Amino acid sequence: MTGLRERKKRETRQQLMYTAIRLYGERGFHQVTVEDIAAAANVSPSTFFRYFESKAGAVYGLAGVRLEAMRVALNERPADASALAVIRDYWRTQFADFQAAPDVYHAQQDLAERYGPVAAERSRVFDVGRIMAAEALHEERPDRPLVETEMIASVLVSAVFTAMRVWHEQGGDPREALDACWRIVDKIAD
Repeated sequence: MTGLRERKKRETRQQLMYTAIRLYGERGFHQVTVEDIAAAANVSPSTFFRYFESKAGAVYGLAGVRLEAMRVALNERPADASALAVIRDYWRTQFADFQAAPDVYHAQQDLAERYGPVAAERSRVFDVGRIMAAEALHEERPDRPLVETEMIASVLVSAVFTAMRVWHEQGGDPREALDACWRIVDKIAD
């Protein structure tokens, strides 16, 4: 059970993320300052920087929380559960959240396509996920050549981002897009 303090932190992080995304959409990324975001969210700029290192970091404000939850799921997985299965199941659950608040995730895609700093932040998130996946895959199969493990990790993280992009462009159920991408991951990982 999440305590009140942690819940408040998550709510503040989410509020700042939503506020930043809304303001970037209305005015443009480069026309919005941290002070603008903080004022619109009714917090101080120093509070903003307690949660995010940069304006671009606010666009993917829940990524760190999501990746940490994935790390916990991997660390606590049953002995008979593969890392790939845990990561797939974790992201299928997250994609249900994306579908529940589609405007936020569509806006993230739009902002990453329009602004270099946001695209760079998305790449950073990709790298953190790739490293985490590679560590879990290597722990599970230390005999597999490192280049293969790294490649599988890159493909599985790319599957998540590809599924989000396809869903953004074509609509439908994002979990179906993820499942289609994951079939390729499974083939590569065999």
